[in-house]
Amino acid sequence: MEFASKEEKYFYWWLEELIKHKLVTSFIYQPKPFILSETINLSYKKALATKTKIINVALLQPHEYQADFMFFWNPKVLKITGKMYVYLNEVLLTSFKQYPFIANYSKKKDCFYSLIDVKGTYNQNDAWRRFSIEQKWVYQNFNIYVQKIITHPHVTKKGDLIPKNALFPNTFVPDRFLTTDKSKKKRKIRYSSASIKEYLKNL
Repeated sequence: MEFASKEEKYFYWWLEELIKHKLVTSFIYQPKPFILSETINLSYKKALATKTKIINVALLQPHEYQADFMFFWNPKVLKITGKMYVYLNEVLLTSFKQYPFIANYSKKKDCFYSLIDVKGTYNQNDAWRRFSIEQKWVYQNFNIYVQKIITHPHVTKKGDLIPKNALFPNTFVPDRFLTTDKSKKKRKIRYSSASIKEYLKNL
């Protein structure tokens, strides 16, 4: 598959292992976008030779948001997957920060699913700031939570992880990430690199 960024590719590798272990049933890359606002037009009358014509001019262009991934949790293994995500509207016995994911529930399909926006560690630019607004906008309009995911952290000289809640050190590192993208040499990883089997055993 072709991805828009290497971070999306890394998340795909991670998600692929969940599918192999039947924790996730399926996924969609770049699902249908949310229409957040329609075109706003202004109208004016233009005099022609024999009649008057109404002309519409776009004052504001439409705006939409598209997540990177949508995937569906397997309800048949809820004892395991239920420890990986929390439902947005349930009352918790502990902090939601203990869960890697905050899931949505679809009444129509009777399933839990996650919508993901994958970001890089360093690209704290306009895309980051725009997402923080669009994330609120999507929830306000559709009651759907889109979660920002950073797959792997930056490790400082002191060994601190930035951010601390990056996906790989808090769950597992996919096997494919253990080697570099092109040469497939052993990748230097300076944080916890549990396999998915080790992670599930701990759950």
